[in-house]
Parts: sequence; C-alpha cells; structure tokens
Amino acid sequence: MVATLAYTRNRHVVDLFVWPSSRAASTACAAFAAGFNVVHWADGSMQYWAVSDMDREEIESFTRLWQQRTAAQ
Repeated sequence: MVATLAYTRNRHVVDLFVWPSSRAASTACAAFAAGFNVVHWADGSMQYWAVSDMDREEIESFTRLWQQRTAAQ
C-alpha cells in the first residue's frame, strides 16, 4: 500500500510517496528526470520519494524539514 501526500510551496506541487519498508535507513539521494527533481530516502520503517518541478535546493530543503519532523516524533 502506498500513500501519496501533496504539498504546495511557492506555486509548486510536491508529491510525496510513502510506503512501509524494512530497508535500512539511508540518506537522501537526488536525481533530475523529465523536468522534475526527485529525492529518495528511507528511515528503516518507511521509504519516501518526493517529486516536484521546484528547484533542487527547495526540494532538498523540503526533504530535510520532513526528516527533522518525523525524527522528532
């Protein structure tokens, strides 16, 4: 089962795909494909894929904020 969360920031949409996984925690890795920035990471219980047309710095900032918020819970 996959959850898709949609966020907006400065008129850009960020789609965040999340699903359970036993994959070991990993730092974010970024890519650029077909005009979209994509960031993938795992935290040991979930995998995350963030996809947006915002620039790389903005999506990496979004990723850091998400990781900080989920780590604090």
